Amino acid sequence: MSLYDTSIFPKSNHGACAEYFTSINTTKLLKNRTSRCTDDTNRNVYIGYHLAQKDLCKAEIKLRAKTAEASKHRQVLEDQWKKLAESEKQFRETFQDFNKFVIENGEKRLRATKKIEEKEKLLDQRVKRITDLQSEMGQLEEIKKYMDEGIVAMKIYENFLIKVVNKYPNQFTSVMDIVERYESLLLARKELSAMQAIAMNRYDAARSEFDKVTKENHVEIAGLKNKLSELHLRYEKAQQTSQKWESVHHLVNLGTIEKLRQTEIVKESCRQIYRNICERKGIPPIHENDYMKQFEIIKKCLRKHELVNEMVQNLEEEKLKLSEKPCLSDTTD
Repeated sequence: MSLYDTSIFPKSNHGACAEYFTSINTTKLLKNRTSRCTDDTNRNVYIGYHLAQKDLCKAEIKLRAKTAEASKHRQVLEDQWKKLAESEKQFRETFQDFNKFVIENGEKRLRATKKIEEKEKLLDQRVKRITDLQSEMGQLEEIKKYMDEGIVAMKIYENFLIKVVNKYPNQFTSVMDIVERYESLLLARKELSAMQAIAMNRYDAARSEFDKVTKENHVEIAGLKNKLSELHLRYEKAQQTSQKWESVHHLVNLGTIEKLRQTEIVKESCRQIYRNICERKGIPPIHENDYMKQFEIIKKCLRKHELVNEMVQNLEEEKLKLSEKPCLSDTTD
């Protein structure tokens, strides 16, 4: 078990430890207020208490001295008033004789009166100062009582801190080292909180920027999807058109193949006719591969045949006419 677990104080109320640290800081402030020495004394609670008690004793001694001095001054003032009363009585009895003397010494009497008034004011101020000191002493006694109660209540925490110092001498040399470590940790916590707030602000800004970019990307993606759907429709339409033209191209290819086949047949027929013509004429076929020449020769032969046919038809018609004339003469007879 750790030192923290074996210590005898409530573990759930950690605020008491904070009150103990607060009491130490309060003792430090009271020590600076009550003691007027400038040396850097140890900020221990007991030393502060003894210093406060020492200042209290000094204040009581000064108060007794001031009280005795005030009593002496009051006795002196009373004696002076008695003397003044006797002098006034004597002055009244011998007013006529000493009228001139009283007038000459009027200024002295005024100065004495002013001095008495000043002393009375000083006495009132000192009485007021004594009253203030007594009230301050009462407050200090109340604070001392409260601090004594706090010291008694926080003694278990002090013992715990002493045990911590004894257990970890390499890390802490005194209780004040733990207190300073606690204060430095509080300062570090404050700085870390500020850094965390800055980081959270940066995160919020980055998050908003990311949301903005995401929104813009969604809009752009939606536009691209619309364009993609349009392109897909155009692709399907183009595919249909392509299929149509492919079928047309296939038909054209078939037609072309048929035309080529027919052309080959015509060429072969033309070659055969050309060969027949050459055989009939008894000439060699010198234009086997020149189809244009073959067509020209075939055209010439066809023209000759047409002329021959025309001539034959004309002869036949003339024969028919000649044969019809005797028949007509016979009928006329």
